[in-house]
Amino acid sequence: ILGHFAPPEAAGFYRIAMSYANLLGTAAAPLGYVVFPTMSRMHAIGDPAQIRRLVRRIAAVMTAYSIPVAAAMALLAPPLLALTVKRDFLPAIPAVTVLLAAFVVANVTIWTRPVTLAIGRPGRSTWANGIQTAVVVAAAVVLVPRLSFVGSAWAYFLGTLAANLVVIVLIHRALPLFGRRSAGAVPAAGG
Repeated sequence: ILGHFAPPEAAGFYRIAMSYANLLGTAAAPLGYVVFPTMSRMHAIGDPAQIRRLVRRIAAVMTAYSIPVAAAMALLAPPLLALTVKRDFLPAIPAVTVLLAAFVVANVTIWTRPVTLAIGRPGRSTWANGIQTAVVVAAAVVLVPRLSFVGSAWAYFLGTLAANLVVIVLIHRALPLFGRRSAGAVPAAGG
């Protein structure tokens, strides 16, 4: 879509922005693989409360990591891009910022795929991936003609956000994540 609606250099700007912003996601990616066996064990022994606690802990840690690192990467993008790929690519900076926000969302919700697999509902991730693709394509068709490669970055952000919201809702239907006491919890005195 970008190649159709924008000049060739727009694809180069987007690629540089995506490569740089993806560093934030690459650093967090192994976490999903590491927590899957633990979540599977918790599900196998019938302990959804432990899964909920682990999900909250992962989300908190990834938030504490992703937001400051993304902010630092955004602030350092101009000098780092100028140093590594030349000043000619500095127009990519607005796309870098948007894509960093997308990777913050992806990092904070990195637990979603391991949970869907652990609870035996992998189709929920597949639905989310389909929704992400549909949102990215639809948003790109609308935004790229107006915003070029920055429109592509916004399309990616919107797709990432939509997919993660959908998969969280789908997981919550099978394993309530929020607003419920864990099974077997003793209510507080007077409550």
